[in-house]
Amino acid sequence: MTPAGSLGRSDTDALLRSIVDEVSTIGMLDDGATHRLAYSAEERRAHDVLAARFAGHAPGRFSTKVDEAGNRWITLIGRQPRLPPVLTGSHLDSVPHGGAWDGALGVYSGAVALLQLAEGESPLRSISLIAFASEESPRFAQSAYRFGSRAIAGRIDREDVYRLVDDGGITLADAMQALAMDPRLVADAFVPPSQFHALLELHIDQGLLLKQAGLPVSAVSAITGSCRLRVTVVGQADHSGAARMSARRDALAAASEIVLAAERIAKADPHDDLVLTVGAIRVEPGAVSVVPGLAELTVDIRSVDAATMDAAQQGIRAAIADIAQTRRVEATIGVIRDVAPIAMSEHVIDVTLSALRDNGLPAKRMPSHAGHDTGSFAGHPRLGMIFVRNDSGRSHSPDEHIAWADAVAGTDVLRSSLTALANEAAGAHPAVSTATTIPEGEQ
Repeated sequence: MTPAGSLGRSDTDALLRSIVDEVSTIGMLDDGATHRLAYSAEERRAHDVLAARFAGHAPGRFSTKVDEAGNRWITLIGRQPRLPPVLTGSHLDSVPHGGAWDGALGVYSGAVALLQLAEGESPLRSISLIAFASEESPRFAQSAYRFGSRAIAGRIDREDVYRLVDDGGITLADAMQALAMDPRLVADAFVPPSQFHALLELHIDQGLLLKQAGLPVSAVSAITGSCRLRVTVVGQADHSGAARMSARRDALAAASEIVLAAERIAKADPHDDLVLTVGAIRVEPGAVSVVPGLAELTVDIRSVDAATMDAAQQGIRAAIADIAQTRRVEATIGVIRDVAPIAMSEHVIDVTLSALRDNGLPAKRMPSHAGHDTGSFAGHPRLGMIFVRNDSGRSHSPDEHIAWADAVAGTDVLRSSLTALANEAAGAHPAVSTATTIPEGEQ
């Protein structure tokens, strides 16, 4: 057998290209967009085609399974399979009319890494590649976000499978049953944190951070937090002609000021890390000739720094109170979700930085301003991510674009990192830093 370390980049190129060619066309539309919705036949077929690549390859070296939440596991069996394994992977489902690389590249690269490692001596620990089910939420709404990975992490409400319904009236339970799954068993996908050693996910950068920094690949320092508020503004519906401007209690006008206040708060961040977004507004009664009496809007607050997020939430709450008083309307604020930023393990970051150096790449780290399956496992002491440059800076869109050389380089870094983590001896539990600050020189 050939030692894994002797595999060249051409081997990575050929393997990666063949896997991408086999899987990426599943759910591809005529215009090149990807349409593989969560718990759809297309998502399952992509999982199955990926797993078929391992059938008969290196007999006795791999095991595969589909767990109770529909996650596909492909495991390279280590020399000491009783040790907690190293996990890697991402997702193959997409948003409607999405891009080809969001999530999928992490699965393709993980598959290449396992196939290459199987050509040499097995690592000490097993390595499991997971194609997580339902990372994207559009089909079944926000409660289905990262459903597969959250099931493994023990962070789902099993009743959601019966409550969540798509636009066609199909419940999540119905969709699971159509894939020969038993929705009553989804919670059985849970894997206690002590039963895996580390998790390392490769993903495309969903913005322009790496491109602007001139980095083809980087380690990830932290995953952004996300606080989502629902603001309800109640004014007074009135006749659009008869109601004088001085007497109006216009709910939509007040909501518009809230939108601008959110923008001002975000733009005042000196680090250009904080973002606030009002992505949805509902108005009642919604008639041309009626002054709006009610407006409901969402405010999404994101930052990789918890203190920055807290200050922004306090700021927008104060602004809403001032606007409500000035415009003589009532405003109530509800929290849809509040997820703190997640710092990646300093140990896993160090492993990734070493892998970057070993592969002749700059050893840098960058934050993630989007959420990922890795976030489902917050609290585990050894979490990490690898970013690959996105030339377009766009995601959840057919305009996603990565240079092939960057994809190959990212795959090589992933393989090197997984090799190092999987060869860590039993009892190797390095201390974990929860800081989200980035050391000087690695900006």
